[in-house]
Formats: sequence, C-alpha cells, structure tokens
Amino acid sequence: MEVNAVPSDIPLVKNKNQDIFLKTLEKKTSYIAILACFLFLAIFSLFKLLNYEKHIETTYEIFENTPIVISAPIETINNKLIFISHGFAGSTSFMRPIAISLAKAGFITIRFDFLGHGRHPQPYTGDITTVEGATQNFVKQTNSILTYYFRKYQKEAGVIIGHSMASDIVIRSAKRNSKIEGVIGISTYSNAITPTEPKNLLILNGQWEPPLRNKAKDMLSVAGIKNPQESILYGNFQDGTARKAIAVKNSDHIGVLYSTKTQQEIIKWVKQLSSKNLEFIPNRIGLWAALLFSSLFISFILSLKFLPDRKLRKYQFKFGRFFFGNVMAAILIPYVLKIYTIKFLTLPAHNYLINHLLLTSVLLIILLPIKFDKSLLKSFNLYIFALLFIFFTFVLGGILDNYVSSFYISDSRIRSFVFLTLGCVPIMVIVQMFYQASKHGWIMGNIGKLSIILSLSISILLDFKQLFILGYAVILLIAFGLIFGFLANLINNKYNNFLSVGIANGLVLAWTFATALPTYIP
Repeated sequence: MEVNAVPSDIPLVKNKNQDIFLKTLEKKTSYIAILACFLFLAIFSLFKLLNYEKHIETTYEIFENTPIVISAPIETINNKLIFISHGFAGSTSFMRPIAISLAKAGFITIRFDFLGHGRHPQPYTGDITTVEGATQNFVKQTNSILTYYFRKYQKEAGVIIGHSMASDIVIRSAKRNSKIEGVIGISTYSNAITPTEPKNLLILNGQWEPPLRNKAKDMLSVAGIKNPQESILYGNFQDGTARKAIAVKNSDHIGVLYSTKTQQEIIKWVKQLSSKNLEFIPNRIGLWAALLFSSLFISFILSLKFLPDRKLRKYQFKFGRFFFGNVMAAILIPYVLKIYTIKFLTLPAHNYLINHLLLTSVLLIILLPIKFDKSLLKSFNLYIFALLFIFFTFVLGGILDNYVSSFYISDSRIRSFVFLTLGCVPIMVIVQMFYQASKHGWIMGNIGKLSIILSLSISILLDFKQLFILGYAVILLIAFGLIFGFLANLINNKYNNFLSVGIANGLVLAWTFATALPTYIP
C-alpha cells in the first residue's frame, strides 16, 4: 500500500497544475479579448473623427503673428466668410466641431488664437475684466484679421462667431466692420448691444448656464425688446435687427460647443442670412473624441495586467509631522512669495507657479524631513519614464490638442516649459513618494495635492489682479491628477519606481501649464 501511494498521487498533482494553468490562461485570454475590444473602439473612434473632415481642406497660416486655421470645402463655396473665435483660456481646437459643420455647408471658416492663447507667441496685455484693458487689444486683433481675409478672399459679407469672452469681442468687432452681416454669441455676455448693432444677433447659451440665459434676456431688453423670451425671433434680417436667444438642451459652458443642436441653430441662422438652402451635416466630434480618449485610457489600465509585479518599496512618514509640514507649507508660502519671488520669467502667473512649487518642495524636504539615498538615481528606469511621457503628451495629448485645447508645445512656450520643470518635477517626485508611504499612502498623496491647491488658492486671494490665471492652473492641476496622476500611480504600483514616475509626471505637468495657461503681462 505504501509503495502504491506515491504513483497514485502523481496524476492528482498534474491535474491540479493543469487546472491552475488553464484558469490562468483563461483569465489572460479574457483580458486580451477585453483589451482588443477597447483598442478596436479607439481605432473606430479615430476613423469616425477623420471621416467628418472628408472633402474639407484645412490649412494653417500666420497673420501678424496670429495662428490661423482655415477649413474650407473642396468643392462648393458660399459667398460669405465665417470667422470663429474661442473663449478665455481656449484655442481654435475648441471651435473645431462648429468650423467643420459650417465647412460641410459650403463656407470658408477662419479660426484664430487670441493674443496669449493657444499657439499665439505674444502674451496679451491689460486687465481682462475691463473694456479699456485686454478687450480693446483683442478687438483690434480681430478687426485686423477681418480686414485681411475679406480682402484676401474678395468677399463682401461674413458672419462672426465667438464663445464666452469672445462673444463680447465679436459683438464689438462687428460694430466696427460693415461687412459683418450676422453675429453669433455662444455663452454670451456683453454690454455692447444696441437696438440696431450688431447686425442680426443670435445668442446661444447652454441649458445649464442660468446666469448667462438671464443675461441674454437683459441684453435683448436693452436692445429695445419688451419682455423677451427664448426661442422667439425678434426684428428682421432685411434691416439687420434680427435678434434671438436660444437655450441649447443638455449642455453647459463647454458642452455647448460640441452639441449638434448648436451646429443646427448656427446653420439655420446663416441660412436666413444667405437666402440659400444649406445642407446641414451634423458632426459628433465631441462624442467620438471622448470615446477615443476614454478607450485609450482604459486600454492603458488593462495593458498593465500583463506587466510583472514588483515589490513596492515603502517610505516612512510620521502622519502628524507629515500633516503639519503640508499645512505649514500651504499657509506660509503665499505670504513669503507676497514679499519676494525669483524672476525666472516675465509672465506673472507662470513665474509664480515656478516659485511656489519649488519653494513647496524645499520646505517639505526640510519639515518632514525627506531623505534621498545614493541608490535613488540608480533606480531610474528610462523605459517607464519614456512610456508615461510619450503616452501622456503625444497619445492622450494629441487628442486634447486636436479636439479640446492646445497641448502640443509651440516654439514660443518652450522657455516657459523648461523653467516650469524646476518647480513641477521635484514636487511631483515628492508627491509620488507620499503615495508610497508605508501607512495611509493614498491619503497622504491626496493630502499633498490638496495642500498645493489650497496654497495656490490663498495666493490668488492675496493678489487676484496679478494671479487670477492661477485659478485656471488649479483646474488643470485637478484634471491632471484625475487622469495622468491616476494612470501614473497604477504603473508605479506595478514597477515600484517613484523616481521615474515622478519625473515623468513633473515634466507632463510643466508641459500642461506651458501649453494651456494663457500668457499675459499686466
């Protein structure tokens, strides 16, 4: 019996190993199948986006330092030019769905970046909240573009469209140019409307923008309309007094730019100005761009399943000291920088960010304290760093650049990027270390990020006139953490290399600030 016991156990062991192998193979096969589905969705989404621009020729020009994007139909061209301008902190990419729908209808559409925005190399100047400040410079820039392109294409009539901040600018510009036959304001706010100027005004606001919807009614009242209501046409197109306000369903301040309802209302307005039957071919660029982005985002997460796990190195932080150090840095730094900042750049907001993030890093290293051993530099992994940097800036960043807002860095912003790395890289390395704390790492990492946001918010309150753009930097920082920071943490949990991940995050954050923040000099 004892002799036979060993052979009888062998098949059992083999069967057990085979079961484990088959289950592992089945699990991997399932992941591969799911990953393939999301990659297919990404390819299909990209195909849909490219297909929208079939039979449209897009060219890029520079006029008086202003980057211009011209989208025009290859065949039928109508006799009016359409000028399209973005809102504050935006760029021509935001206006792409509207430009494509108008080009499909047969119009030459001209988009441009305002001073300090997108790829424009020159910062804007003056107070953004006053007509005498930045507004007059934007109006002057817009009118120069109108004059040049009316002459270039030998057209005698056109329509101008503006979103948010630009809604006021296009209204003021149209009042100075007799060739503008119609104005379309999206998320509109302006005090420049009169009963006769600008000509033929359409106001489009998102359904979820109640303050702007109320403002639209006020503007129509000022234009001489008693008790104005949405969706009712007032005046007539023949004498230029046509006025109408519309709430675009299920849209907010940004979503209204991607809504097919917005495209439809714009086409209908231009059609009445043209007295022609225009073909309306809606596009869902926003939907397919979101699907492309999210499918690649999920594909990245799924692909990590196939990478080998490495034991995570933990760092010791005493929670009480950690919390005290972060709170002290958050409160102290805004007051220190109120007294003195090192001048790296002439751009106030960008320069302040460098000082703030760099000083935060130094204080945290001292207060916690944080020690770096000699083996740290040896742990740097070029492959992990390159994977994150390339995927974040050129893959996900490419989608943002084409369909949301400028993300590819231009020559004029390289200097800002280089100096921003001085602040962004060390703070991101430190935050990544917090996430690898032996206890409460996730909580510590998020406390570190929240303390930076709190500190920047205090800085804005202390000097709003100079640093109000930091409010947009805070929004970018939050979005960065939710998207890029989340993916970076996942790969760090696999590869245990906070230095490679932290440096990649720091460079991408500097890249984000350099490309997306408006540049200005008071």
